[in-house]
Amino acid sequence: MNMAHSVSLCRTSTPRRGARAAFVFVLAVAGLLASAGCDSSAWMSLDSRVFTDVQVVSAFPTRTAADGHVVRVCRPGDGPPDGIELNFALIGSTPQRAACIGDRDMSVHSNEVIEWRRVRSSGGGASLGPGRIRATFDDLSPRKGVAAASRPSRWAGLDVPAAAVAWDHVADRCDPGRESTRQNVALVLDHSGSMGGFVSASDSREAPPGSVDLADPLRPSDPAHTALDAAASFVEALNDRDRVIGYYFDEYVGVSVAASDDAGCNGGPIANQPCRDDADCFGGACVPGAGDAGNSFLDLTKSDAEARAFGANADTRFWLHNALRDQVRYGGVGRAPVWNAVSRAFRFLRDHVEGPRHIVLLLDGPDTCAPSEDFSFATAGGICANPCPGAIETFSEVREAMAEAGFPVRVHVVQIQSAGYREPDPRGVEIACLSGGTWQMVRSWELPLNSSALRTAMTRAFLRVRNVLAGSWRATLALPSLASPQGLKPGGMHRLSGALRIEQPAYASLESIYSLSESWRFAIDSEAGDRSLVLARGCASDADCGGSACGAGRCGDDGQCHEGPAADRLPCGGGGVCCGGVCSAECATCGL
Repeated sequence: MNMAHSVSLCRTSTPRRGARAAFVFVLAVAGLLASAGCDSSAWMSLDSRVFTDVQVVSAFPTRTAADGHVVRVCRPGDGPPDGIELNFALIGSTPQRAACIGDRDMSVHSNEVIEWRRVRSSGGGASLGPGRIRATFDDLSPRKGVAAASRPSRWAGLDVPAAAVAWDHVADRCDPGRESTRQNVALVLDHSGSMGGFVSASDSREAPPGSVDLADPLRPSDPAHTALDAAASFVEALNDRDRVIGYYFDEYVGVSVAASDDAGCNGGPIANQPCRDDADCFGGACVPGAGDAGNSFLDLTKSDAEARAFGANADTRFWLHNALRDQVRYGGVGRAPVWNAVSRAFRFLRDHVEGPRHIVLLLDGPDTCAPSEDFSFATAGGICANPCPGAIETFSEVREAMAEAGFPVRVHVVQIQSAGYREPDPRGVEIACLSGGTWQMVRSWELPLNSSALRTAMTRAFLRVRNVLAGSWRATLALPSLASPQGLKPGGMHRLSGALRIEQPAYASLESIYSLSESWRFAIDSEAGDRSLVLARGCASDADCGGSACGAGRCGDDGQCHEGPAADRLPCGGGGVCCGGVCSAECATCGL
């Protein structure tokens, strides 16, 4: 029980404003106890928690199954959608009845108390039932892969009440006696060339190292390293008992464990001696990479490094933070083996960890290591590019491995724009949808790259992930028009903007939120840029796009309709490859 927000039944205290009736009740009960001999261990919670934020995180299309259950529409074969799920977090002023020292989960779980009333979406006394939540839309417009003529009509000003509201439960609040309340998180970070600006001068896209002239000036997607700083804050916001491991990936290192015990004193009387912080250096500074001994993780096999780096103690978090300040911050090069990295993290969590498991994936574009629509088959010099070195896993292979295991790990994707990849990666959206995770995009290229607005947007995105680890609220909106010819056509992505409102007078603190913050909006945010959501619906075949396997109007492996012909050498089924817009046995060119 949270003693800071409880009142003993054996003493009196001054009631806070608005709580007089409940206080009188407590005094009456206290009188009864006193008449029988007061038990000083008896406490009744008079919870003073209030709502401090309503955070809309992501959205996915839904459909109503034959048995009446509402399910996400994630894959092309899932059928036409007839609704939308809005995924959101409710934030309270304090954790509720924390049993753990260091419980930093500020989200409001189902059945917890806010302003003297339990937060419930169903059953007797439901405070967040369907009649209490609604969405008002500004627009639903095509973003990628869909012609403007397919834009749904009559969305501006559309006001829709939630048909269903539910708490998606992942774990109970932290309890040191229950392993099932411990979160297990793999942080997977993009370290490819586009993060540092080492991209082609012609199209700002990633290419094999040394194969093209670099852009001048460089065009990094995150020059101030706001994503890594936000990731470090995310780790700090985890509970003390939560376990974490970090990975980073690029073409040179492949997939590596983000852990370093190499930190040494710079200046002061004990230069280069191992340290944890500046206080260890007696006037000098504790600097990553400055120790005499070097990073001992580099001498370990990848499996041994994973086993040592994963944990909840001070060492494991120091090693991860140290890597974020040095290894992962600098030196990214080449293309991005995204799905190799996701696969590595997934298999580690699947094989070695019990309880709630999450992958938090930061990327600034699609996988560019395995052959796909986003793979650069031809370099500027006319050289046919090969896949990145190492065992390259495709998105389809990773998705099927997760599906076979029953999606035991939730994937939360935070995508930042880069100069060459401005649009959402549909594969990231799909894996988040299928795994029960979340997907967010920080439209960094639409913000000043060195601005405080970008730092704010990145920090908020990671904070929202932290707030849904134990569970999230889901409001389902019935929208039958989505299944119409002018609805969400297969093979496209749409931008959805609007706002979510909770209409519950019992929670007076909500009005302050709506007047002072914008987290409940999924539109233009004055502090964090464009926070509109993305709705994706995949194509099942080339017929959905009106074309052929390699020609114009084809359905790509990303589930999107593509207007132009496929790049030469793109696999097209049956062992063949695309060549000149048709599927052939082989192709000697790279499309130049």
